[in-house]
Amino acid sequence: MKRDSEKPARGSTKNLVAGVLFLCLTGILITGLLALNFTSGRTYENRSFEQLLAELPDSPIHRTENSSVSIIRQHSEALIPQLGSTLNGPPPMHFRITSKLPGPVRNSLLRWLPSDVTDRLFITAEDVKLRRQRSLHALSLVANDHPKTILQIMIQALARRETSLRRAAIQSIGEFGSEAHTAVPRLTPFLTSSDSNIRFQTAKTLGLIGPDSQTAIGKLKTLMSDRSEMVRGAAVVAYSRIVIRQDKLSVELRDAITDSSSHVRYAAAQAIGRTACQDPNSASLLIQALKDTESQVRRNAAIALGKMGPIATAAIDPLIAALWDETMEVRISSAEALGEIGPKAKRAIPHLFDALNNDFAGMGTPAHEAIKKIDPASDQGISAR
Repeated sequence: MKRDSEKPARGSTKNLVAGVLFLCLTGILITGLLALNFTSGRTYENRSFEQLLAELPDSPIHRTENSSVSIIRQHSEALIPQLGSTLNGPPPMHFRITSKLPGPVRNSLLRWLPSDVTDRLFITAEDVKLRRQRSLHALSLVANDHPKTILQIMIQALARRETSLRRAAIQSIGEFGSEAHTAVPRLTPFLTSSDSNIRFQTAKTLGLIGPDSQTAIGKLKTLMSDRSEMVRGAAVVAYSRIVIRQDKLSVELRDAITDSSSHVRYAAAQAIGRTACQDPNSASLLIQALKDTESQVRRNAAIALGKMGPIATAAIDPLIAALWDETMEVRISSAEALGEIGPKAKRAIPHLFDALNNDFAGMGTPAHEAIKKIDPASDQGISAR
């Protein structure tokens, strides 16, 4: 009697499993049809939304112009909501369902359903990520036409877990310049990210936003000693763009001008010229930088000394020596710096005449202009070459 009573129970269980499986398969089929319908909805000049995305590069770094880019620009107002949803919204419903299917069920559906259905139905996590990347790229293409809307979408994208998407969003925010000042509180925490690329891009973007990024100065100073030279350089540049000119040279810039990386030294010399050119202590560091092994560092040091003007008298002799530098840009910048120092650099006039008379490449006009600024009387009879 007991065995007979178990038979109906086993049969009921089998029926239940079959019923659940049937409902599951039916749901998947419906989802498949929805997936097909999703790509056959509104079209833009005979292209679906998915087709437009498929023809875009993966990153906003690539500014390739093609027909899809033109269509996106033309229909940007209609496309922005869908692009924003694709970037910041949840994955498509059919992905969320199919990604949780047991292997046997998935394999059966792959055998039973037509390939054009399965291609859309069984998308991977990588496919979802790619769609997000391309949506971000498309949004960046039309940012100039819809700045406020796109900026808000990009700020929302900072919450994405994917590092590449977050970095691209940070980069795109930087392209708005000072208009992106509302993003500063959301950007600043990324200066302490464990990913050096994120730290670099965040520092760069905050610098592009400019003085409105003042609240990030403390963390940017810390980044000037970051283990990555790329990050250190970006932090120095950002600092110079954010800080309004001050009379005192910061400790961080003093260290940066002697950094082991020429990239950082180059940025530091430029930053001193922008932010600390009224501090007499800057001159000695810039004079040392005039002897740097990298010509771009020497050039920026000469430019910064020129911005210091008459208070850079200690640099007159080093600048005279730099008139004969092997690099033309350094020679020109040194002549211009002597001119900015003015009458106090009068002893440089014979050397400027030498450069002028020897027709040293590129020195004709700069030397002539410097002589005029230092001693207008000495300029009589000189014709610029």
